[in-house]
Amino acid sequence: MVTISTGDGSVPSGIAVGDFNGDCRLDIVLTTSFTDNVGILLEYGNGIFTAMITYPTGDSSLPVAVTVGDFNSDDGLDIVVVNHNSSNVAILLGYSNGSFANQVAYSTGTRCQPWSVAVGDVNNDKRLDLAVANYNIDNVGILLGHGTGTFAAVRTYSSGVGSGPSFISAGDFNKDNRLDIAVANSLSNNISVFLGSGSEPFTGITAYATGDGSRPHSVAVGDFNNDGRSDIVVANYGTNNVGIFKPMMNYSTGDGSAPFSVAVDLSVVTIDWILLLQILKLITLLSFVALVMELLL
Repeated sequence: MVTISTGDGSVPSGIAVGDFNGDCRLDIVLTTSFTDNVGILLEYGNGIFTAMITYPTGDSSLPVAVTVGDFNSDDGLDIVVVNHNSSNVAILLGYSNGSFANQVAYSTGTRCQPWSVAVGDVNNDKRLDLAVANYNIDNVGILLGHGTGTFAAVRTYSSGVGSGPSFISAGDFNKDNRLDIAVANSLSNNISVFLGSGSEPFTGITAYATGDGSRPHSVAVGDFNNDGRSDIVVANYGTNNVGIFKPMMNYSTGDGSAPFSVAVDLSVVTIDWILLLQILKLITLLSFVALVMELLL
């Protein structure tokens, strides 16, 4: 393993990849939670990266998650970061040369303490929107994109009283070519599925149990059985297993392993069950975010 320093006491938590300078090489963006920064590591060949360039997210903002997308329709990647303590998501527009504008923040609700963000076209207008898991106020926030790098004010949808939504992913679960949302509810031991209508973002919510004491902390989407339909995989922090919906099946990750985060490539269509089991047994990530959430729960 090759390591790259992110700075003493920085506590990196969220991470994503993308080509930020148009050289056909994957670069890295991460959040450093204790130093309130977004960090950029540009690759210049053979897996070697430049020194980290940082962009501030605000004093005591506690950035915990990050992802990328083209929010201003310039064919370059931009960044969205989740600032937990500031109760906002922030956009850093890219210049396609590896540098970014300073953040512009959008509130996701008063004292909502968001943990996760997903990117997709919620209302079928060919512009990227944001979906946010608002842990402290038990809802999902939707910010519709204008295609110019700006966003409308947040709309919220309840994930259930006392649900504590901690992670959010997007996919088309009913094959209607409209974006749906899956949310891991760490306090109510279930996931919520929001089906999109294509105009008004979501019309209803269905909860699926993940097991007593499971405390699901992360959710991802992929087609695991090659039937052309999106399945949902959940990291059950409290019961040391991974749950797969179709229907719900649990795979042990080991006593005390406390799985926290999973990632599945949506393009994977040839994975077999033996390989899947091997992958799931390797999921034992326990990051700073998990530790902080443990204190909050």
